[in-house]
Amino acid sequence: ARAEISKYWKSRTRRIASDLIASIGTNIIIAKQLKKMIPLEIVWRSHMERSSTSTSLFYNYFVLDRKEIYGIKFPADLVPFQELPMGPIPTLTTKEKDGGHDRELTLDEARDILREEKFPEDTLDKILFISSEMFDFGRIAYRIKGYEMTSSKSEFGYEDEESRDPVLADEVHTPDSSRLYVKRTFSRRIAEGLDPESASKELLREELYIQESEGKGSIITPEISDKMSKAYMKVYKDLDGKDLPEELSEEECIERLEDFFARN
Repeated sequence: ARAEISKYWKSRTRRIASDLIASIGTNIIIAKQLKKMIPLEIVWRSHMERSSTSTSLFYNYFVLDRKEIYGIKFPADLVPFQELPMGPIPTLTTKEKDGGHDRELTLDEARDILREEKFPEDTLDKILFISSEMFDFGRIAYRIKGYEMTSSKSEFGYEDEESRDPVLADEVHTPDSSRLYVKRTFSRRIAEGLDPESASKELLREELYIQESEGKGSIITPEISDKMSKAYMKVYKDLDGKDLPEELSEEECIERLEDFFARN
């Protein structure tokens, strides 16, 4: 489902940004290799969504009691899932290699990293503009389809050393790279002090948290996998208005790969 959701969005956002995807099937993605990855991740955020990750606004604001995060000053009276009073903001982190923890960055720190690694001077401005346009478009489109998208991650790179146009290097607006909530009950549940109904990867974190609190460890059971699969398939059907296409067989995947490389 994730591949088809990404395919749905990529076909609708190419006016904003080009990408490295050459072909997508239900269970196969063929992508071009970028010569130079930009060592940053950008997450646009519109709400103070609950999260335990070390780079999240929620964790830093409520757990660490920080009121200046990513170089941005926040008022002292925010509540969980509140819409950010300054509007959507970009939060940038390093993209660490070898399993290292990503590090929070201000815009100036991000610009310094790109300058040190000899990226074009306008790289940060370009990827901020592209990711902002993507986020705004995705929020509106998802809302029409019955979801609130409160954050979404973007990564970029360059196709070759001479290129000056950043290319999307990851999936777009999927339930793995974005936070989605059911729009119908979103505002009511927040007003009642409840977390909104998740329709993204946060479902997995919630299920694992319940298991751990019951002393069962953090094992992804078949039941959890089935729940995640059904949630993602529903998002796809709500977006595209039809059921997820059947997966390609192993033989069909091989045929598609052979055909692609014969033509390229």
